[in-house]
Amino acid sequence: FPDSIGVLGWVGEPYFEDHHELRVWVARVVQTPFYTESWPAVIHLGDCAIIPSATYLIRGTIDGATFSDPFEVGTIARPAPKYWADCVGHLEDGAWTGPNGVVNMDDVLAAVQKFTEDPNAPHLTWVDVDGEVPNAILNFTDIFQIVQGFKGEPYPFSDPGDCP
Repeated sequence: FPDSIGVLGWVGEPYFEDHHELRVWVARVVQTPFYTESWPAVIHLGDCAIIPSATYLIRGTIDGATFSDPFEVGTIARPAPKYWADCVGHLEDGAWTGPNGVVNMDDVLAAVQKFTEDPNAPHLTWVDVDGEVPNAILNFTDIFQIVQGFKGEPYPFSDPGDCP
């Protein structure tokens, strides 16, 4: 989506997700600012505007007038020649490494491990790729989407600029 450049919105008020083993702070992209001086140390930001192969600049503010220098955050690099669904690297000492620029059966296997609650499975946020707004559930639609990415199918969701 090379034309999706510009301000997406604000990081919304974080909330605590507690789905089985997933106990993390999550936030969505919102249109109304939320101000606080006490953000959690780690927030999982997921929304239809957050896509693979993209770079985001995040700036902090406590008043909406004065902003910090931008903090650059990248999502996965495009796993050439495919387009998306690079969830993990390889299994090393019982843990998955981060995305490695390749979409292969390891990505599918990692999602299946998560589905079967294998202790070597990656964190849910790595393989929760379906729906357009992550739903903190790993099921066969997530696995199917990763297979679609492995097959080289185009990214199935909206241009970030078209998100509601």
